[in-house]
Amino acid sequence: MDLEMEDFESRVNEIELYFQFMEQITATNACIGDLYDVEFEKIKIDSEVKKIFKANLFLLLYNLIESSFKSALVKLIQDINGSNSKYGMLIPEIRKIWFQDKTKFFSEKTPRISGKTVNKLEYYFPIVDDIFEFVLSIPEKPEISGNLDGQSIRKLLEKYGILSEEIKSLKSEKLVKVKSNRNDLAHGDISFSKCGRDLSVPELKEIKDQVINYMRVILNEFNRKIENKYYLIS
Repeated sequence: MDLEMEDFESRVNEIELYFQFMEQITATNACIGDLYDVEFEKIKIDSEVKKIFKANLFLLLYNLIESSFKSALVKLIQDINGSNSKYGMLIPEIRKIWFQDKTKFFSEKTPRISGKTVNKLEYYFPIVDDIFEFVLSIPEKPEISGNLDGQSIRKLLEKYGILSEEIKSLKSEKLVKVKSNRNDLAHGDISFSKCGRDLSVPELKEIKDQVINYMRVILNEFNRKIENKYYLIS
């Protein structure tokens, strides 16, 4: 198992442990106390606390989505860049990513690279003049801004040329709920108690299971594609 999958499974284990605990404390008449001290007064868990625990699951799930996807994408990009492949060796999707990154300087009045002003002609001429011998390197910091769900993940996979039929067929509607609730909580647009107010444990389990299954398939697809060097024209 590679490091990305190990990290993913470790985070999944954290979520499962949290869910089991949440399941117990949100049960009817759940209380806390000292099992070994019969004289210790049992304290019933407040209903507002139960709602907060339910809502917090969205933060854990979104953290799993973003961290695992970003890690897998960076690994892919590093593999592409580390292959020292020339322009004509790579599939169109990767060439487009490279082209988009390089041509962004056209729209800048004073283009700068590493803090230094560059001459557009001097920058682009050697690249275009020897395009098929040019070794490509694409940006290693993909722009992921806290809005990952099934649709945005599929768009990014399509952009990098790894969107498979299996991924297209995966159910992912729960990821939208995770993203929306996570953003609302992170930005303070909703309180934790209000977010968790109408959520049942079975509903949360369904959301949790779909997210974990979806991301596990995504990561396995990344690993297969990287192993097979899919980005090279055969």
